[in-house]
Amino acid sequence: MLSVFACPRAFSNSYIAAIQRKAIQSWLRLHSQVEVILMGRDEGVAEVSQEFGLRYIPEIEYNERGVPILSSLFRLAAQHSSYDLLVYTNADILISSRLVKALQAIQQRWKNFLLVSAPWIISYDEVEEVNGNETLLIQRAHKSPTPSGVDIFAFSKSTYWKVFVQMPPFLVGRLAWDFWLMAEPVLRGIPAIDGTDYVTIFHPDDRRSTHYLGAEQAVVYTNHPDMQYNATLSDVAHQITRLELPYELDAYGRLISRVVGGRWGGWLRQNYKKVLDQTASWRYRLGLYRWWQPAPWREAVRTGSSQKS
Repeated sequence: MLSVFACPRAFSNSYIAAIQRKAIQSWLRLHSQVEVILMGRDEGVAEVSQEFGLRYIPEIEYNERGVPILSSLFRLAAQHSSYDLLVYTNADILISSRLVKALQAIQQRWKNFLLVSAPWIISYDEVEEVNGNETLLIQRAHKSPTPSGVDIFAFSKSTYWKVFVQMPPFLVGRLAWDFWLMAEPVLRGIPAIDGTDYVTIFHPDDRRSTHYLGAEQAVVYTNHPDMQYNATLSDVAHQITRLELPYELDAYGRLISRVVGGRWGGWLRQNYKKVLDQTASWRYRLGLYRWWQPAPWREAVRTGSSQKS
């Protein structure tokens, strides 16, 4: 059915370990035919893989500071996974069973596609309390998804070889990579779907995460060399949010085109790449992408330090 792959953080921190274990358990509940692949050589990853009976791939690429390179994760997943459907997720994300229903419906329509979803924020204590009950998870969530936060990317293997095989060497967990992943299929005419309203996923509350950075901390965060490096790998045309994707799933799982219908809608569907390219500069000026991001990162893109991928 599907293969879920992730690059967990070290399991040496008890809090992070507990969240990641909960996430893994949610992935294993998705379907009777689900393969979970953990990647990387961080502490405890091999042991947790063995404990849960997961596939373990340690041979990923790192930069000189030991940060994993995202493109190597995608390549290895496409080469070694058992199933045609691939799901990349952050290792602390709980995923609901609606993902499987959504993928089954989308796969009947398209061979190549990208499905994304943004998380609800919920406290870890409440995750423990509801013990995997998806209805209660939604009820207890205290922060709804934002336009910029996307934490799962589902696609077929053929989509990888057609689109993502040319991914720049982004660093995992830094800026820009998620927007590139959403924009590249659109620029190549591949259906990209925002499944947030239907495919519910959950991010346990972690006050140390970037969800809770204040303005001053965020400037320090985006000025980090790893963040600036990722920014140079993308360009303005690739800076879109999930709200700019051409399709969405509504709360009932129905696939809806966000592009207007009729004669003009057909023209836009055929010329989406051109429209996206030609509107990049004013979308930047109006702040219609990365609207929450502090100025230093946007300035790096605007002044041309970014290179076209």
